[in-house]
Amino acid sequence: MRNQSEVALRTAIGKLRRAHQDGRWRAFHLYPGLSDEWVAAYVGCAMVEAHEAGLAGAGDARDLAEETWRSIASAQRPDGRWGFNGLAIGDGDSTMWAIRLARALGEVPGLNAVRVLAEHQRPDGSLSTYAAEEPIRSII
Repeated sequence: MRNQSEVALRTAIGKLRRAHQDGRWRAFHLYPGLSDEWVAAYVGCAMVEAHEAGLAGAGDARDLAEETWRSIASAQRPDGRWGFNGLAIGDGDSTMWAIRLARALGEVPGLNAVRVLAEHQRPDGSLSTYAAEEPIRSII
């Protein structure tokens, strides 16, 4: 008999597999629409980890993450950032998750991606979502 955690993991990974459309996952409907860059990179990282850990039902999780990387790599902004979605300004959080996904897959995160994160670094070493307050404040 399968233990409950194995059944839960298989169920969760199955739901994520079915939700994967056009190389991306989507969630969190906010002012610019559904997130399909930040969410896709975040879930892609989780799928790589599930595959590497050998979790039940995660046999194709890396393949889904690779497809996701190919999809979001083309969404990178000219300045090197990714964003919540294609309508949102690029941000540090989305860019960090895209970089993490690229590196987890052994890919190059794209021109300027790592460099622009320095613009998000605060004096205490933490990273802010937005490098400057003005652009996001004008939107919200």
